Amino acid sequence: MHSLERVTARCLFGIYWWMGLVPLPLSSQLLWLLVALLVRCIWLGYYLMMLYIGVLYLWNDKGLNISYISGTTLFIGYSLLGLLIQAESALKHRTYARFDILRVQLRLRMQRLGMSRGCSRAWRLLLLLGTQIGSDAARSWANAHYSISPVHIISLPQKWLLRLRYVQLLWQVMELNQRARQLRHSLLGLAAGNDLWQPYGSQEWQQLQTLRLSFDRIYECYEAFSDCYGWGMLGLQMMCGLEFVSNAYWIITEAYMTQRVYMLIYNGNSCFAMGTLIVALFWYGDASANNVSIIYSSRSQMIALYN
Repeated sequence: MHSLERVTARCLFGIYWWMGLVPLPLSSQLLWLLVALLVRCIWLGYYLMMLYIGVLYLWNDKGLNISYISGTTLFIGYSLLGLLIQAESALKHRTYARFDILRVQLRLRMQRLGMSRGCSRAWRLLLLLGTQIGSDAARSWANAHYSISPVHIISLPQKWLLRLRYVQLLWQVMELNQRARQLRHSLLGLAAGNDLWQPYGSQEWQQLQTLRLSFDRIYECYEAFSDCYGWGMLGLQMMCGLEFVSNAYWIITEAYMTQRVYMLIYNGNSCFAMGTLIVALFWYGDASANNVSIIYSSRSQMIALYN
């Protein structure tokens, strides 16, 4: 399991690097910095080309209906979102560095406390990526038989960059959730080993202080995570939510008006692919809020009992 985690993490980091989802290297690493800048320029040119194509479709006089306008708006919106994510990854180098330092410090502190269990993230994220690949295969098959979307092939890199951004967010959130759960179990174990009417001894108080510092570090990690990915995450949720609603509308109109099976397959898989990403991020994000609130209340109660 640990080897799967390491291999998955390294492979994903390599993919993030070539998609421009990580900060630029330091100026001391001149060769890697030049390669990273070249990668960013390629993605910049790709997104500018997509914007140009989207504007051409928007100003086309043919078929100006709700479906056409919403589809073109989504196409342009995703291009703008891709540019925003590229800029966010490049311009927030200090915030990323601070977040990495906090994560390393938290992991070392957990290891000193005997809470160094790994987080089983790899198989969940691989399953999520598998569903995305399956959905794209079904969409490509339907598009090849009916020519539903003229920009399906050229928009795949754009869609996968945004999906991998989701995976990057989920990887970080799942790690922080695991640390928060470990800390919560330690707090509950410390509370269970002491009588509520008996003051803590010096050893228990030191352990409680260490746990408190670990909680502070977890809270700082969540804050740094929001600073690193906040604007891009907000844009992802807005655009993916809009695509989910648009595809649901297209499914209904196709089912009741034209009844074309290929379009139902295409739009249904698009809706499913975006829906799974949205639900996964909301699920683990809600778990993060619950873990932090439970840890905070437990720590406050234990400190109040001691005082």
